[in-house]
Amino acid sequence: MRGPRNLLWQLPLALVVAAPLWWGGLTGFLAPPTDTAPGRTDGGKRLESFVMDGVRFSQYQGGVEEWTISSRHMASSHGGDVLLLDGVDADLLRDGAPFFHIVGKAGRYDQKKRELGVAGAVTVRHRRGGVLSTEQLYYLDRRREIYSPATVRMEANGMEVRGKGFVYDLDHDSYRLDGRVTVDVD
Repeated sequence: MRGPRNLLWQLPLALVVAAPLWWGGLTGFLAPPTDTAPGRTDGGKRLESFVMDGVRFSQYQGGVEEWTISSRHMASSHGGDVLLLDGVDADLLRDGAPFFHIVGKAGRYDQKKRELGVAGAVTVRHRRGGVLSTEQLYYLDRRREIYSPATVRMEANGMEVRGKGFVYDLDHDSYRLDGRVTVDVD
């Protein structure tokens, strides 16, 4: 029994007989990666539950969108309640339009407390055109405040105001600068 017709049954038989030799390599190649996601570890334990790139999420209160937060890279802390953000671009919304636009190098969002912290060259642009610059900024949902314990520089209407410590009350649309406050008028 020789000829090309015999290859139709000899080739599959040879693959089945030789399967123990090549099967392990094929299944290892096709298996999903076990733990290749980037993330900080501490003695072999993962500190993050998940890691995501290019993320945009929103916070709603009473069915109304209150925040949109974008980040180049996001990871959850152990337990998942705190989101660690790399590159923050956030909008605090009022009447469906951005009221404050906040940009910073890094951030931290606590989902339970509904608090956002932004650090590293933070810039806040107000709807009416004012600009605030600082190194740290926090949004506290329960107190409805935005505050900074660091040095703050505000520019608006040809004036530059500097101080250390800043609190903005969202309910009363008012702010307070602390420390030694200086004002430069153009």
